[in-house]
Amino acid sequence: MIKNWEIKASPAPGFGDRKILLLSADDIKDIGPVKESFTGNIGVIFKSGDKKYPYAVYIYGASPNILNLIQGEIKVLSDPETLQVEREAVERGKIEKELIPSTEKLAPDESGDAPLRKPVIKYFEEEKKQVVLGKKNQSPLEKKPEIIRVVYLCPEGKPELLNQVQSSINRIILEKGINFNFAPASEILYKKTEASGAIMSQITGNNFNFVLSIAPDEQIDPVLRELREKKFILKIITEDNIDKKFRYLNLITDIVLSHGRK
Repeated sequence: MIKNWEIKASPAPGFGDRKILLLSADDIKDIGPVKESFTGNIGVIFKSGDKKYPYAVYIYGASPNILNLIQGEIKVLSDPETLQVEREAVERGKIEKELIPSTEKLAPDESGDAPLRKPVIKYFEEEKKQVVLGKKNQSPLEKKPEIIRVVYLCPEGKPELLNQVQSSINRIILEKGINFNFAPASEILYKKTEASGAIMSQITGNNFNFVLSIAPDEQIDPVLRELREKKFILKIITEDNIDKKFRYLNLITDIVLSHGRK
């Protein structure tokens, strides 16, 4: 379990968008889910040599939104009750309930699902007024949904995961009244024998806003590295996160806010 944490400026000069996350945890494995959730923003976890915070990790591209999402994730992993739920679910081989902190809850969703985490909701609601509405008194219903075009990447043998991710994104957009439409620019089910260059050509042949890699494997790693190097917006949902509702809200929030700042 993560016990305490603190985010500080990077000790390396000249890197304004880099932060260092200091943590105290029962075991380094307890920090792993944070790294998995923010692949591309979280570096290698290492021992800091500090008694108060034995572990540390660098945060890259540390925008206010990313920092809010990371702290929200840590709050979930700092709750003993939540951690026990996760361990029991892993042992059963599936997630039977969402990991929601018991100390910070909003009013229940009308959908009947467990409420989402306050840090993410609060940040999204504050920013949505500027990104979605544009004017204080303008209703989202008065404005045609803005299109965000997505290239989906998924292993050929797992099309059911692609369908599940798309359904989950669309469901949350409807539940939360988000005035954006995540439209597929392309759905690429890559073969095990397919070369990285061929996959990259399929991606770049589309007009898109970001790439979403679903259940990435070793084969797709070179493609993801190239996408990052070329400064494309890349998001990842690992297979063990497919059923976690708040992962989708984090993703949607980050994409919508990034899109609105352009």
